[in-house]
Amino acid sequence: MKTRTRSITIAAEPRAVFAYISRPENLPAWAPAFAESVRAEDDYWIATTSRGETRFVLRVDEGYGIVDFLGLISADAYALRAPTRVVPNGPKDSEYLFTLFQAPRESEDAFGARLAVLCDELVVLRDLLQSGAAS
Repeated sequence: MKTRTRSITIAAEPRAVFAYISRPENLPAWAPAFAESVRAEDDYWIATTSRGETRFVLRVDEGYGIVDFLGLISADAYALRAPTRVVPNGPKDSEYLFTLFQAPRESEDAFGARLAVLCDELVVLRDLLQSGAAS
C-alpha cells in the first residue's frame, strides 16, 4: 500500500499544537474535507462530509505527540489509518507530520487529489495556530 507523509513547521509550542489537534471538535476548522462537522457518539466520533458520515476513533499520547485518526468499519476493523505526530522543532516551534495511505482500489489520481487537499489543510492548520485563532 502506498503512503505519503507530509509535514509542516508551526511557530507554536508542541503542547499547544497537540492540544488543538487532539480535539476532534477542531477538525472542521482545519480539515473540512474530512469533517464538515463532528459529534461524539458512544466511544466514537462521527465526521460528517458531503459524501456522508465516517465513524472514527482517536488514539492519542501527549508524551510521544501521537494523534492517530482511525476510521472504523466495525469495532475492531479500520478502513482509514492516518497516523500523525507533533514533534518539537527548535525551542518554541513544532513539526506536524501526517501520513496518508492510499486506499485499496484508489486510483493514483484520486490519491494525488487527497494528498493535495491534505497539504492545503496543513497550511490552514498552521495559519490558525500561528495567528492565535485556534481555540
